[in-house]
Amino acid sequence: MDPQKGFFEILGGSKKNTRIEVLYFPSEYSLEKSNTFSEVAIPGLESPYLQFVKGNAGSITLELFYDSYEKGIDVRELTGKITDLINIDPTIHAPPPLQFIWGLNSKEPFNCVLERVTKRFTMFNSDGKPVRARLNITLKNSRWN
Repeated sequence: MDPQKGFFEILGGSKKNTRIEVLYFPSEYSLEKSNTFSEVAIPGLESPYLQFVKGNAGSITLELFYDSYEKGIDVRELTGKITDLINIDPTIHAPPPLQFIWGLNSKEPFNCVLERVTKRFTMFNSDGKPVRARLNITLKNSRWN
């Protein structure tokens, strides 16, 4: 069985259970996770003691590529499905919770929200309609009930 492309599944809100497939399989992504520490200054010591405060939410950053040149459609019809996920869903008064699946469902799904998106249009047809785009997105790990 061949692995699926990456996709997003909307976990809540008015479009719950909708799947949005990533047009081309991204070649890489970056994972980031951090902790917060407090510095405790002790008079007479050269450096402070560090005290663990909390773990921070992890994030994934990746670039998605879209090309609609051969189909002759405006690439924004495809990219809008992703970029709209940053908008507030009126039924839950927040951006929708998502699950990002990279390939097979059995592998680690990433429960998240779309934290940041940057669109870059890189090719246009003769009437100025964009037909190629790259989306740089950041997904913030989250837990939902």
